[in-house]
Amino acid sequence: MYKFTFQDMDQLCSNGANWGEWARIQQEEDGRWDVMGEIGEEINYDFKHAHWLEDNWANVLLAKMFLEQEGYAYQVLWDNADNTSEWWFNRLQDVSARISGTTEGRVALLELAEMLRRQNTGYVILTDFSRSR
Repeated sequence: MYKFTFQDMDQLCSNGANWGEWARIQQEEDGRWDVMGEIGEEINYDFKHAHWLEDNWANVLLAKMFLEQEGYAYQVLWDNADNTSEWWFNRLQDVSARISGTTEGRVALLELAEMLRRQNTGYVILTDFSRSR
């Protein structure tokens, strides 16, 4: 039987971030996260890391298998980032207004933010496992 590796887990993830207060703030402001578990289950802000798995349930199943194999607890969420485009736009307007320089620089910043917004849409698995092993 194949043993799932740390490198396999890393390849499943499209992005990762430390989990914490920023996630709580986005939930309060925008309702960004939906729990993909039992009805009434609360989001666990005690986990240390969030790993984005895109809109691919097979990636979620493989990540769960790996985390269980390695003895890590986890929680699966859905990231509604694509529904929070106003949040991204407002933050980018703030940053863009502070950037001195060319219009091309501001356009590049907006393109980068749009790429990040799209990348973070989909399933997220919360855990204490760090991809930086």
